[in-house]
Amino acid sequence: MPKVTRSRVQADAEALSASTKDVVRVTAERLFALEGIAAVSARRVADVAGEANNSVVSYYFGGKRDLVVAVLRYHLDQTREISGAMRREAPPADLRDYVELMVRPLVRHLAAEPAPTYYARFLLAIVSDPQWRSVLAEELAEPVVAEEYGRQLRRLIPAVDPHILRSRGNLVRTTVTNACAEFEARLERGEAAGDWGKLGTFLVDALCGMLAAPSTQR
Repeated sequence: MPKVTRSRVQADAEALSASTKDVVRVTAERLFALEGIAAVSARRVADVAGEANNSVVSYYFGGKRDLVVAVLRYHLDQTREISGAMRREAPPADLRDYVELMVRPLVRHLAAEPAPTYYARFLLAIVSDPQWRSVLAEELAEPVVAEEYGRQLRRLIPAVDPHILRSRGNLVRTTVTNACAEFEARLERGEAAGDWGKLGTFLVDALCGMLAAPSTQR
């Protein structure tokens, strides 16, 4: 596991032309991604960010939950912009189009962020911790969008029982999060083959097959 140091954090922050608040957010994201959310205190975030004032997290963000939400919203705002642009450019019509909308916004965002990225591993840290999973669910809550996806999947894959299709749909986010987190870590270690675009295509192919596969359950 890469060691999180002040010099690395500050170098990344400078690359982003970051303010103090940005430095704290970037630091927290990396620490949460590499060490787990429960293991990281506000004091540790301040120390690794190079801030002598240990209250810097509360000053800029409030509590730890607010800091986690701030990291999420920074990225979710951008992935939602990408999703909206994709819809405007080519409204989804078939299964692959809808799966593209489930996959591409995240991988395109990660591809555009300064390397190394930590957001995918940060997401994995959240979904792996029951205490924080609900926070992610709250931030992702878009009932209208979720209902549309469910309705369109049922329309496009009528041969699969709706209950099974719903369960498969739940696997999509888990699969994307885990695959992106693993690829992100391999990229940082210099071990990854391909790029984010190729990973996106691989995931879209795999998820289309998984969603549309005949069910053998009786």
